[in-house]
Amino acid sequence: VWTYMGPTEKMPAFPDLEWTNVPATNRYATRRLQECNWLQGYEGGWDTVHLPVLHLGDTQNSNFFSGKGKDALRGIPARYEFIATDFGFVYGRGRPNADAGLNWECALMFMPSWKMFQPFAGPDNRITLLAWVPVDDENCMLWGIEYHPRRALTDAEMEWSRTFHYIHVELEPGSLRPVRNRDNDYLIDRELQKSGRSFTGVLGLGLQDSAIQESMGRICDRTREHLGSADEVIIRLRRHLLGLLRENDKNVLPGLNPESYRLRPGIFALTENAPLAPELGRLRTANAAVTKPAA
Repeated sequence: VWTYMGPTEKMPAFPDLEWTNVPATNRYATRRLQECNWLQGYEGGWDTVHLPVLHLGDTQNSNFFSGKGKDALRGIPARYEFIATDFGFVYGRGRPNADAGLNWECALMFMPSWKMFQPFAGPDNRITLLAWVPVDDENCMLWGIEYHPRRALTDAEMEWSRTFHYIHVELEPGSLRPVRNRDNDYLIDRELQKSGRSFTGVLGLGLQDSAIQESMGRICDRTREHLGSADEVIIRLRRHLLGLLRENDKNVLPGLNPESYRLRPGIFALTENAPLAPELGRLRTANAAVTKPAA
């Protein structure tokens, strides 16, 4: 069920999200309750510095992620780009490569609360989306979606996901609440922690994220924050969203054009000092209009 909650005179057409148009065999979608404010979860979803620390062990012992163990720590980006667009923004991370250039990984923010990214190595991997939808001030519904635009998902590639090691979690029967939750300390496996095969002892990358986000309280007291250079994406995200709120009366909100959603995350190489913005055309799907940075 999709709901538009704005004024009737500004109601846009349904966004042309590619995953909604592929056959059911090409996608896998779940939802679950996250017990904190939606923006708290959303900010955590965009933070990238935690990846090689919080998820250390899980990625090191899998074949899915390109950065493994200590190599992921060494691969912390040399450059970040945050580009406002007509659908939301593009967040790019540039890591040094062997050719003295940068390998760029571009994730997409679709208005109002979607994140699309490509964490898997290889030329024919599925795409991931997350969306944090407010339930009330202190809870949100977290959607996790994986899809492939051209083919059905295979049992082999989805085994890791369906056994709750990725973004999907096991739910209490008849409920949308995770079996592993704040009331039972997420069933932390201390022996698994000691073994080095999981930094947290919590099953699943997505649940590891939620455990940290929920541990901050239902609504984090941001007056106690001390943001630094490693929090650049959080700072830019907040400024972006606050700017949209200020511009609301000027009728310039992004995401109103359904065709602007016809994009996929991208991974590509550029020379060391090349700007990212002129390369956003690489993110188009076959039937997409040209994607332009916002004025």
